[in-house]
Amino acid sequence: MTTIIMAEQYGFCRGVSRAVNLLHEVAQKNPNRKIVTIGALIHNSDFLKEMKKLGIEVVDEKAQLMPKTIALIRTHGLPPDRVAFFQKQGVELIDCQIETPHLISLGAQIMMQDDFLEFLKIGLKKSGKKGDFIEPSVWKRDIMSAKEFLQ
Repeated sequence: MTTIIMAEQYGFCRGVSRAVNLLHEVAQKNPNRKIVTIGALIHNSDFLKEMKKLGIEVVDEKAQLMPKTIALIRTHGLPPDRVAFFQKQGVELIDCQIETPHLISLGAQIMMQDDFLEFLKIGLKKSGKKGDFIEPSVWKRDIMSAKEFLQ
C-alpha cells in the first residue's frame, strides 16, 4: 500500500512567486492597459481563472498583439526571434525569468540585459551567421572592450 503524506505548508517556487507578484503589480499599476502572459505563468486552473477575472489572457508565442500591450514572459523565457516578433508589434515585454541554482550549475551567469545584448552582437558579428553559438571566452570579456569592438 502506498502512503501519501501532505505537507503542512506548500506554495510556489521562488521564480513563480516572483512572476505572480510582478503580474499583480503590473495589473495594479496599469488598470487601463491590455495585459497578457506569453504562456501560462502557472499550470493551475484556479490561478488561470483568477487571471481571466482580472482581464489577463494567456497567449501563445505566435499571438498578434496590439501596440502598447503589456506581455509578461514566463519563467521559461522566449527564444530571441519571438522577443523580436513582439517588439516589432510595439508590445511592452516584462521578463519574469530568474536565475536558479540549476542554471548556475550549468554555467549560466547573471548579467545586465544591455551587456548580454552587446555580447550577442559581438558573437553574431564575428560569426557572420545568424544564431551561431557564442564561445564561452566571449562571455568573459570586459564590457568596455565589447562596446569598443562594436564601434
